[in-house]
Amino acid sequence: MMQQAAGELPEFVRTILDRALALFKEGRYDGTEVLLAALPEDVPGRPFVLHLRGLSALHLGQKERARQFLTAAINANPADAEAHANLGVLLLETQRHPEAAAAFAAALSLDSSIAVWHFGLAKALSALGQTDLAIESCRDSCALAPGYAEAAAELGLLLSGCGEFEQANGVLRQALAHQPESADLHMALAFSLFASGDWQAAWDEYEWRAAESAGDVKASSAAAPRWQGEDLGNRTVLIQCGHSDEDTLQFARYVPMVKALGARVVLRAPARLSGLLRSLEGADAVSVPEDELPQADFRAPLLSLPRIFGTRPETVPAPVPYLAASQSGAKTWRGRLGDHPGLSIGLSWEGNPASVPGGSCPLPLAALRPLLACPNARFISLQAGLGGDEEEDHSKALASCILEPAALGASRSFDDLAAIIANLDLVICTGGAMAHLAGALGKPVWILLSNRPAWQWLGEREETPWYPQARLFRQRAFGDWNELVARVQAELWSLAGAAFSPADGDASTRPSAPVQKASPVLCDALFAEAMRHHRENDLPRSKKLFERVLSMDPRHVNTLCNLGALEIRLGDPRRAVELIEGAVALAPSLAEARAALGDALLSCGRDDEALAQYQEAIRIAPENSAAHAAYALALERLGRYEAAMQHFEMTVKINQHQPPEFYESLGRATLARGNPEGAEICFRHALALNPQRAPAHCGLGDVLLALGRRADAAASFRRALGIDAACAPAQLGLDRLQRTAASPP
Repeated sequence: MMQQAAGELPEFVRTILDRALALFKEGRYDGTEVLLAALPEDVPGRPFVLHLRGLSALHLGQKERARQFLTAAINANPADAEAHANLGVLLLETQRHPEAAAAFAAALSLDSSIAVWHFGLAKALSALGQTDLAIESCRDSCALAPGYAEAAAELGLLLSGCGEFEQANGVLRQALAHQPESADLHMALAFSLFASGDWQAAWDEYEWRAAESAGDVKASSAAAPRWQGEDLGNRTVLIQCGHSDEDTLQFARYVPMVKALGARVVLRAPARLSGLLRSLEGADAVSVPEDELPQADFRAPLLSLPRIFGTRPETVPAPVPYLAASQSGAKTWRGRLGDHPGLSIGLSWEGNPASVPGGSCPLPLAALRPLLACPNARFISLQAGLGGDEEEDHSKALASCILEPAALGASRSFDDLAAIIANLDLVICTGGAMAHLAGALGKPVWILLSNRPAWQWLGEREETPWYPQARLFRQRAFGDWNELVARVQAELWSLAGAAFSPADGDASTRPSAPVQKASPVLCDALFAEAMRHHRENDLPRSKKLFERVLSMDPRHVNTLCNLGALEIRLGDPRRAVELIEGAVALAPSLAEARAALGDALLSCGRDDEALAQYQEAIRIAPENSAAHAAYALALERLGRYEAAMQHFEMTVKINQHQPPEFYESLGRATLARGNPEGAEICFRHALALNPQRAPAHCGLGDVLLALGRRADAAASFRRALGIDAACAPAQLGLDRLQRTAASPP
């Protein structure tokens, strides 16, 4: 929970804030907003007010208003880590994943001890296809909060999605040992077991799914016992449909199998599916949640039937079609669609990413444009409209290529959809409800899958045991729909009996640009994470993040400079020079890049070139303290103490807030110029900034030895060795003390 505004506040302001916060904690968000809105714009504690108004708006479902308030709170106080994180939560909810990653990265750069923020970053990175980075962030979250079931479940799903089934199952079972009642963990384990092929164990875990549907809560507590496979001769079974349309459409195939055991079957289904399900063989009656609960001897969730029947990939019942459009409906739509001499193809592109564990990358309509130029084919939309998020300049051209059934009187009901599909030659869709509807109707269907498909589609296969007439087309890289559609295009031309050329299609149907582009916001988020890990001395992870940024944007100047500096620490100064020279070529007037190049050249022994770069940095930005500091440090390292002192003094004059390394170097230069008293002040200041700096203790030891304070010098050298047992200067200092003590006066 956010902290209340700090500092002294007028009594009337504090009274209002205390009351507003109390109302917020009680869940009375309207009241919170009324109180806070009455405060003047220049009220003391304004960042806190903006933050709390943002959270109130978020709880009231006013997401855009919440975003504006939280952004304003951050602008007013950029150091408010909670505001960054709460903005990240909102951006995740609104599917703005690059911005969410940036918000969580900003929060973590201020405070990396909060497990839920690492998990938020993991969710954003996962949605952006950065699976390996998401796994690392999930591990961070689990390390900080070992009992965090949601993070452990996500980690298991991500590992499973990478084919690391043993690791995934191990993570999930270890978490379940501590939280055996966590449905999230059981379901994640189910999905991992499905993906690994162990369906027998998976079905047991799958029993932990959520209640079948909101309308059937009362059915779950009905007096009828749960059917577990007992004899059903002349008994009535109430089968409760799944909580999603795709689940109901997929698993309805099991109803005839229950009927074959001698039962009377009553199917409890949502009203939107009830008409279509009445065509299902084996359903003696179809009841909707609005009806009175039917009497039954047993009840069974539809999604539990595969477990009862022991379904394995090789034993999936696939007697398609098992659903049918009404004859009258099919006839009506035959007339509405009219005759067409070529192929009639249904298109559906907006699936349900939420149905895929770990998320997915949705298919935009623009990616399907190359298909629309297929000779001898017409296309019929199987969803509501052309997609609200499509670019306006594309919509008119696309609308002229796709027949919209709504213009012909379609109600968008499943009955109408089934009747339309009955008149098509082929359906092309993503792996949501439309795929299962076309599959259940026995219609040829081409299913376009992201590289994170739902468990039902198994892995690496071009066919599916669920629908023998279906073909699967899988992404080869996250988000790359263009390459997948190019394969579909070639197959579609062949089906239409046309010779395919990659140049086919007019300007309105060719993709104008790749669907996935490098996001500058994501690059900046990963850069911030790389810098955080660098500060935390996790150099391999920092390097990996810097390299990832460059893989997306080779011209990211800040990354080129900072990765170069990291390569110096890692012992590869030649690559450091190469990287930073690239930054200087891109931004020749950036003083920081010039100074960084100076550091890299100096580490290669190219002293004169290095000094020239420092001088150029100072010429470009004479008031840049970092440029003066870098030049001073280089001159001190080269033993040019008089020149170094000028730039040390200029640095401090511009900005006294310098890191301990700066004051260590200043101490060495001061000592070399014969001023041990001044050097002692410098080294003690460095240690005040960081008491764990072994080089500063060594430098102080040298100063104290020069001042004749041998016992104090020995204590400083020993402190250095206590911090770093391999500190050679400290050992040399102690050896020198011993030698001088043993020498005759």
